[in-house]
Amino acid sequence: MRWIEYYLLPRGRRIRRISAALPGVNCGSCGFASCRDYAVDMVMTGNPPDLCPVCDRFMYDMLLEMMGI
Repeated sequence: MRWIEYYLLPRGRRIRRISAALPGVNCGSCGFASCRDYAVDMVMTGNPPDLCPVCDRFMYDMLLEMMGI
């Protein structure tokens, strides 16, 4: 298996799943230009999804589960 398949593909899938679960408002209140940018940051750095003011408690718990936290 090539390194790119091992390293990037699982992260790409996780980014797509988390991005789809975020509200998609792209309001910028979290400090990122779009919900997808925030999803990329969560996956690559492991930051928790608590910056999104639009997410309710259910969505927050679901995002934590997707991240494996």
